[in-house]
Parts: sequence; C-alpha cells; structure tokens
Amino acid sequence: MVEAGMDEMDVIVTATVNSADLLDMSESIGTIEAGYFADIAIFDSAAVRENAEYAPGTSRLASEGIAYVLVNGQLVVDRGTLVENIFPGEPIRGAGR
Repeated sequence: MVEAGMDEMDVIVTATVNSADLLDMSESIGTIEAGYFADIAIFDSAAVRENAEYAPGTSRLASEGIAYVLVNGQLVVDRGTLVENIFPGEPIRGAGR
C-alpha cells in the first residue's frame, strides 16, 4: 500500500481501525487499549527477511528480523525466538458471522 502511494499511518489505520469497523467489532479490536484484543509485532522493516517455508515434508523456517510478537498480551516471539508451548490466539468472528 505504501508502494502505491499511501501514507504509512493510513496503512496502519486501514489494517486496524477500519478493519475492526468493517467487521462490526470496533468495541473489542482495532486499537491498543485496555480490554481490547491485540497482536503486536515489533521489528525493523529493513531487517525483515521472508524465508518462511511450510511445505509438507520441510522444516518450518520462520521469517527473520521480527524481534518481538505479542498475541493477546502474551509474548510469543522473544528476541527473534518463538516461545514454546504458548497458544494465546483466538479466531476473530465478526457480528453475525
């Protein structure tokens, strides 16, 4: 989206606030605040390298350059390493879906 000329902050708002509105769920997702569900990835965009491979029969290779990831407030990637045996995610279902 940025490559197409969109401002970086507008991309973030589109991916978060606007998506929550579209799902009719802006009362529980879309912004970072107490009581809301949120996933947060902390990274340096210049350091990210996509090398993930999930084909059958291959080892799982994660992307590089993602320092931290929090899912529903729980740390699942710590200094680039997946934290084992933590599964805090939940599916998001919009109203009437």
